Amino acid sequence: MLAVELHRAGLDADWATLLWEVSSLPPVALAAAAGALAAAGRPDDCDQLLRQGVARPAAEIADAVVALDRAG
Repeated sequence: MLAVELHRAGLDADWATLLWEVSSLPPVALAAAAGALAAAGRPDDCDQLLRQGVARPAAEIADAVVALDRAG
């Protein structure tokens, strides 16, 4: 709902900034956010979030992948 309202208000850059900030969350929270975006029918946002998350150390990326796998 937040994404829809930000886009409707012309605040696309704020949504992009929010995704960037979410990409710095701990791996389990990042995976949960990506899963929530996918479940909400926002696959492009999910993909963007995951791409931004790859700037992490390899061990954290592995933790996020495991969390995503466990979440299905």
